[in-house]
Amino acid sequence: MATKENILKELSKPLTINQIEFRIQSISVNGWATILAYKDARVDMNRLDEVCGINWQRDHKEIKGVVYGGIGIRVEANEDGSGEPYWVWRWDAGTESNTEKQKGEASDSYKRAGFNFGIGRELYDYPRIFLQLKGIKDVSEEKYAEFKAKTSQGGKEIGTSHWGLDLKKWIWDIEFDNNNQVKRFTGKDQHGVLRYDSNKEFNSLPKGNAPKPKVEVKNEVKSNINTLPKITKELFTQAKTYKTKAEIENLFTKYSMDDKVKIALQNIADTLK
Repeated sequence: MATKENILKELSKPLTINQIEFRIQSISVNGWATILAYKDARVDMNRLDEVCGINWQRDHKEIKGVVYGGIGIRVEANEDGSGEPYWVWRWDAGTESNTEKQKGEASDSYKRAGFNFGIGRELYDYPRIFLQLKGIKDVSEEKYAEFKAKTSQGGKEIGTSHWGLDLKKWIWDIEFDNNNQVKRFTGKDQHGVLRYDSNKEFNSLPKGNAPKPKVEVKNEVKSNINTLPKITKELFTQAKTYKTKAEIENLFTKYSMDDKVKIALQNIADTLK
């Protein structure tokens, strides 16, 4: 065991980025998203085990219909071990979740009690994570879109997350100064593209990073490729390396080819900008 002051100092150390979870809080109809950084209840358990060992406990009680969670820590009276050890309790109220009311209230009240001991309290000082998501018009296929617009029950146009948004695969990084204040906070998406930087005033959508679909030749033409002349096979190989529509369409003027080959190359060109 240790004194209350020493325990509070250890409990209050900033959480590592791997201990923090992220979820969408809201999305506007134009794709501007607010992302919430939060801690899971297991983070509190692990930090308490690490710092206090077995000298802590958890409790819950209901007061006037509100669930309160408490954490108690057994501490030494003095650094030299003299005096009687005693328990320090801190409590806080919870709010229900969208799924299980009682379980959500209990878990939330417990995490809030952890905040009272300093566990993850720096989350309150994190910069606002506000960035622009990719809509259907910003990507080559709908499956890559990160949000889409919809009408809420109240008739208001809002944004909602879509298939292309996978925050669990984003890579976040945070730097603290000597006073444990956030110095810089960044987030990269699953493609390695920087999407959020706390040092930027606005984190609008990066240009030119929309994922491209895999280029394939239409089936009716693909089946005949092996019978085409060598120069035509080389055209297909060459076309698949191009990054713009104009580069492929220039092949039409450089080489003579039949209509089926032109159609196949045009299909490849149409997947590019």
